[in-house]
Amino acid sequence: MLRPDGDRLNTHFRGFSKPMGLAVDGDRLAIGTTVEIWEYHTPGRGPPALEPAGSHDACFLPALVGLQPATIQIHEMAWAPFSPRPL
Repeated sequence: MLRPDGDRLNTHFRGFSKPMGLAVDGDRLAIGTTVEIWEYHTPGRGPPALEPAGSHDACFLPALVGLQPATIQIHEMAWAPFSPRPL
Protein backbone atom coordinates (compact mmCIF):
# COMPACT_ATOMS: atom_id res chain seq x y z
CA MET A 1 0.00 0.00 0.00
CA LEU A 2 1.12 3.53 -0.54
CA ARG A 3 -0.10 7.04 0.04
CA PRO A 4 1.21 10.56 -0.45
CA ASP A 5 3.16 12.01 2.48
CA GLY A 6 4.01 15.60 1.57
CA ASP A 7 6.54 15.45 -1.24
CA ARG A 8 7.23 11.71 -0.65
CA LEU A 9 5.40 8.39 -0.88
CA ASN A 10 4.72 6.50 2.34
CA THR A 11 4.73 2.73 1.80
CA HIS A 12 3.61 -0.29 3.79
CA PHE A 13 4.55 -3.77 2.61
CA ARG A 14 2.90 -7.14 3.27
CA GLY A 15 3.97 -10.31 1.48
CA PHE A 16 1.48 -12.70 -0.12
CA SER A 17 2.06 -15.97 -1.95
CA LYS A 18 1.22 -15.13 -5.57
CA PRO A 19 -1.47 -12.45 -5.08
CA MET A 20 -3.98 -12.57 -7.95
CA GLY A 21 -7.30 -10.98 -7.01
CA LEU A 22 -8.37 -7.91 -5.06
CA ALA A 23 -11.79 -6.70 -3.92
CA VAL A 24 -12.44 -3.46 -2.01
CA ASP A 25 -15.74 -2.24 -0.60
CA GLY A 26 -15.64 0.70 1.80
CA ASP A 27 -13.99 -0.52 5.00
CA ARG A 28 -13.18 -4.06 3.83
CA LEU A 29 -10.53 -5.50 1.56
CA ALA A 30 -9.99 -9.06 0.29
CA ILE A 31 -6.87 -10.40 -1.38
CA GLY A 32 -6.93 -13.74 -3.20
CA THR A 33 -3.79 -15.84 -3.73
CA THR A 34 -3.17 -19.28 -5.19
CA VAL A 35 -4.16 -21.04 -1.96
CA GLU A 36 -5.98 -18.60 0.33
CA ILE A 37 -8.17 -15.53 0.68
CA TRP A 38 -7.16 -12.84 3.16
CA GLU A 39 -9.82 -10.50 4.55
CA TYR A 40 -9.03 -7.13 6.09
CA HIS A 41 -11.42 -4.73 7.82
CA THR A 42 -11.14 -1.20 9.18
CA PRO A 43 -11.42 -1.18 12.97
CA GLY A 44 -14.40 0.60 14.56
CA ARG A 45 -12.51 3.83 15.24
CA GLY A 46 -10.75 3.73 11.88
CA PRO A 47 -7.89 5.90 10.65
CA PRO A 48 -8.49 8.90 12.96
CA ALA A 49 -7.19 6.76 15.86
CA LEU A 50 -3.78 6.36 14.19
CA GLU A 51 -0.91 8.71 14.96
CA PRO A 52 -0.21 11.25 13.66
CA ALA A 53 -3.91 12.12 13.58
CA GLY A 54 -5.33 13.04 10.18
CA SER A 55 -2.45 11.55 8.18
CA HIS A 56 -4.10 8.22 7.28
CA ASP A 57 -7.06 7.74 4.96
CA ALA A 58 -7.55 4.00 5.64
CA CYS A 59 -6.51 1.29 8.07
CA PHE A 60 -7.06 -2.38 7.24
CA LEU A 61 -6.40 -5.06 9.85
CA PRO A 62 -6.56 -8.82 9.18
CA ALA A 63 -9.94 -10.22 10.16
CA LEU A 64 -10.14 -13.68 8.58
CA VAL A 65 -8.06 -16.07 6.53
CA GLY A 66 -9.83 -18.65 4.43
CA LEU A 67 -7.37 -21.46 3.73
CA GLN A 68 -8.10 -23.86 0.90
CA PRO A 69 -6.71 -27.41 0.70
CA ALA A 70 -6.12 -27.11 -3.07
CA THR A 71 -4.97 -24.50 -5.55
CA ILE A 72 -7.70 -21.94 -6.24
CA GLN A 73 -5.89 -19.36 -8.42
CA ILE A 74 -8.55 -16.71 -7.84
CA HIS A 75 -8.35 -13.68 -10.14
CA GLU A 76 -11.73 -11.98 -10.34
CA MET A 77 -13.08 -11.02 -6.93
CA ALA A 78 -15.98 -8.87 -5.74
CA TRP A 79 -17.99 -8.38 -2.58
CA ALA A 80 -21.56 -9.63 -2.92
CA PRO A 81 -24.55 -8.86 -0.69
CA PHE A 82 -25.22 -11.64 1.78
CA SER A 83 -28.72 -12.70 2.57
CA PRO A 84 -29.04 -15.92 4.52
CA ARG A 85 -31.69 -18.38 3.41
CA PRO A 86 -34.18 -19.54 6.01
CA LEU A 87 -33.70 -23.10 7.22
